[in-house]
Amino acid sequence: MVSKRVIVVALILLALVATVLGGVGIYFLSRRIVRSRRAARAARQNVLQSSIAPAPAPEPEPEPEPEPEPEPEPEPEPEPEPEPRPRPRPDVPAWFKQLTKESPIDLPDPDELDVSGPVVPAPIKSSNFLPIPAVASFTRPVMPAPAPMPAPAPVQISAPVYTMPTAPMKPSSPPEDKHKDDKKDKKDKDKKDKDKKDKDKKDKDKKDKDKKDKKDKDKDNKDNKDNKDNKDDTYTVRPPPPPPVASSSSGNPHQIPDFVMRTMGMDAEQISTVLSLIGGPEQANVRWWLGADGQSVYGYCEDIGDGRGVTMGLAGFVTKYGEVEKIMKDYGVSMKDVGNPKDCKKHDSGCPFCRWIKARGNDPKWIAAQWKRYSEEYMEPVNKYIPKQFASNALIKGLLLDTSMNSGIGSEGNAWGMDKMAKEARGNTPLEWVNNFCDIRYNHFASGNPESSRKGRLETWRSLAKDGKWDLRGVNPCKYAFCYGKKLGDGCKGC
Repeated sequence: MVSKRVIVVALILLALVATVLGGVGIYFLSRRIVRSRRAARAARQNVLQSSIAPAPAPEPEPEPEPEPEPEPEPEPEPEPEPEPRPRPRPDVPAWFKQLTKESPIDLPDPDELDVSGPVVPAPIKSSNFLPIPAVASFTRPVMPAPAPMPAPAPVQISAPVYTMPTAPMKPSSPPEDKHKDDKKDKKDKDKKDKDKKDKDKKDKDKKDKDKKDKKDKDKDNKDNKDNKDNKDDTYTVRPPPPPPVASSSSGNPHQIPDFVMRTMGMDAEQISTVLSLIGGPEQANVRWWLGADGQSVYGYCEDIGDGRGVTMGLAGFVTKYGEVEKIMKDYGVSMKDVGNPKDCKKHDSGCPFCRWIKARGNDPKWIAAQWKRYSEEYMEPVNKYIPKQFASNALIKGLLLDTSMNSGIGSEGNAWGMDKMAKEARGNTPLEWVNNFCDIRYNHFASGNPESSRKGRLETWRSLAKDGKWDLRGVNPCKYAFCYGKKLGDGCKGC
């Protein structure tokens, strides 16, 4: 069905086409009329010019040749002069005759023209013009006079009576505060200053982090260069890719995070065994998930009197080296919000700082922040410095992690860290390498470790290597762990 819009458009197009065709027709018709009038005007002009043109002069007769004079005779009478020859008339075509008859100008018949006298314009026929119609007379009708209006009755207007309003007046608005704009400008300025300070602080933190990363990268490059110059091809420092980690669903009672198992390339059982072997000498407790007070290790906090401030949490983090402050930052608080650790006395776990930490022993966010710091500070370097031929060896990973916890990662002056010990160790087999590493570590133990603690701590890893417990599966930590330089035994007595 055709819509109204289509019909309207079609009608408009037809009107445009009709207008164009009408205009073209009028144009050609007017041109034809103009041509015919021009032709008639030109013909009349030619006729007029030919009618007033002088007749051509008669050709002179040739003079007779002189004859010899005859004898004188009596003079004859003079002959009368011949009459002039009539002037020929132009041959006028029939179409012109018809045109002159229809012309508004009263032209004489060409055959009756007298060209002997002066040319006089012919009078114009008034009958050839359109008559002017007479203007019809118009008589204005006479309207009847309107009837007179009755006179209006007089109206009496009484003066209005004004009464005061009984409703209470609205209170006037308070005067406008002239200093309102100044206060607003000051508030905006303070906000901008605060935003600028926060931005400057973030930029500074970012620059410090970039500087630290660059320093670590340069240090790693230097270490790699040193290892390249080493003639012994049995050991090179390269971060090997961690092997596939076993699923944490196959027994993870202490809820070790998945990202920790991916970092170490070990499953929950292997990592739990390593932490138990480290917990004996480090925290006097092979049950690494519990603190010295028997509560959650994530809420453990006290000053043990070793000169490193307050010790707390999963890995015995200390406040002296900024480890606790980083954990607080990951958790979303600052040290000022928690309290001052210097207020905690020796073996004092009831100070405000420690009470705050104990209250969050089961907080998942607080637990995740400690695991994150443990992984970044101590576990990730293990994959960096482990020999490539032993990259998947769980026992050697545990030995390097224990060394990092006790002696640190890097070396400073005469103090050797895990990195330098790993570079110096040699061995074609895992057993040779472990024994050589333990010998080097014994000679470069961190200060504060007595002789009995050194031997007991190294004996743990030597015994595991001797028994072939390379995967650390099915290991009883009490059988191998030492506490205060003494072997615990199967019942974990004394620790």
